Amino acid sequence: MKHWIAALVLVAGAGSVCADELSDAASALDKKNYAVAVASYTKLANAGNPEAMLRLGEMYWYGEGVPLDRAKGDALFAKAAAAGNQGAAASLKLSAQRQARMADIAYWTSGYDGADLTAGKYACVAPVFPPYSETKRAVAAVSDSYAAYIACYNAFIDNIGAAMPAGKRIPEEVALLMSEDELAQARAHLDKVYTAAAARGRAAADQTLAQNAAWAKGTEEYLKTQQLRRDQLQAEMDRQRASNANTSVGGRVQGGSR
Repeated sequence: MKHWIAALVLVAGAGSVCADELSDAASALDKKNYAVAVASYTKLANAGNPEAMLRLGEMYWYGEGVPLDRAKGDALFAKAAAAGNQGAAASLKLSAQRQARMADIAYWTSGYDGADLTAGKYACVAPVFPPYSETKRAVAAVSDSYAAYIACYNAFIDNIGAAMPAGKRIPEEVALLMSEDELAQARAHLDKVYTAAAARGRAAADQTLAQNAAWAKGTEEYLKTQQLRRDQLQAEMDRQRASNANTSVGGRVQGGSR
């Protein structure tokens, strides 16, 4: 994280004039008056002040008011550490750790593609909708498949929500090695990935919702048509039975004397 050694105090034993100059330089840096800060820290560092070396090293390390030059920043850290500045020694150690984790930093700032957002239990497979279903068993099968998809989609959305704010999933040990600019870049990158994944998921869900509605309508119309045909067939059978009964009565031979 930017300015790793923010909790450091000024080097003990520094003269009052030097302390005042360090304080003025720090104030200028806080106000982003980089020209004054660089000039002051450079003057003090050249005079052998290890605190100024550390702060100037940080400015080079983060590119604040000077061209970004981490090798020069590390050199200033090393010089300050050799003069007994513990903060500089810690910064130098963290710088080495950072170099060992550059691949991880690059992954979160630009390489992460969000594949985990749609993997495993979040790999939501939409049902295959026929134009209509003819039986209760077929209707139940499609309905169950659709319900499972909706549950998966909702879990997918919840998982993206759990990753917010963007950057939350960056491992702490990696985040601690990032500069503020890198953290900002990582958050922007993750936000873009999450937004795109959510948009794709929503588009797929909308398509599935439309297909489900079409299937439900088709099934309803099919079942109504089938019921109508059954009703018509039943009515025809009833008419035929009535007609047969009437024919049988009308043609019956009556008994009696000749």
